[in-house]
Amino acid sequence: MERLSQTLARKDSAATPLPDFLPSLHDAGVRLRRAQVSLVVGRPGSGKSLFGLHAALHSGVRVLYVSADTDRRTMTFRAAANLMCETVNSVESMVGTSAQDMVEDAVSEVDARVAFDWTSSPTLRDIELEVQAAEEMWGDWPDLLIVDSLYNVRADDTGDDYAAMRRVIEACHDLARSTNAHVMVLHHASLNRSKEDEPAPMSAILGQVSALPELILSVMLDEEERDVYKVGVVKNRSGAASSKARNQVRLAVDIARMRLYTDRAALSHAEKTREWQ
Repeated sequence: MERLSQTLARKDSAATPLPDFLPSLHDAGVRLRRAQVSLVVGRPGSGKSLFGLHAALHSGVRVLYVSADTDRRTMTFRAAANLMCETVNSVESMVGTSAQDMVEDAVSEVDARVAFDWTSSPTLRDIELEVQAAEEMWGDWPDLLIVDSLYNVRADDTGDDYAAMRRVIEACHDLARSTNAHVMVLHHASLNRSKEDEPAPMSAILGQVSALPELILSVMLDEEERDVYKVGVVKNRSGAASSKARNQVRLAVDIARMRLYTDRAALSHAEKTREWQ
């Protein structure tokens, strides 16, 4: 038991935001806060892993990325493309040639603070052990844990997928509280309960796992405007939200280079910079 005055006297960083990695999200009141859980949802191919990877590479904090959904080679090429501002295809063509040194130099820039686990179907215990290993490596807990994706994590063998998903979210909630990290979980939305041209609403989230996360973002790549990436703020305990995903932030995206930008002006600037190099 604790009085509120005692809580205020604590030197506690719980609920304080991590550094912003996209200013337009911050402007919309979207912050990744310590000791909390966020859920990033979308239909297949909506760019969930793109969002998680960009956050990992540009948040500037210690990150453990559990990449159960994407294999290590594909994710490494994507990360290098993001960091080098090169296309994924270009990065892949460099590997195995004299240009591989350039790729290695790029990824080494984040090696000190970003680590990956490649287990394809991790258990909750596997994730806990990886978090502990990260604490031993860094001398402190990760600031950001990304689980990609919820569906790949094995919680039990009861055969009830939805109950297992809820168990994973509960475990992530406990892990966030015990480590003071922000835990970002990537998850699928139903194809049948959402419009293809808009971010999925809360009702489309598979498994009824929307109760515990403090923040839920619904993401999608716009099929008509190929440089637009929509983020629907479905739930936000620290700001405005809409369960129908009507409260949206429009980011710019360069999907070939696996990069997100705060707006089209920033994307245009990056394109012009490459032209002059």
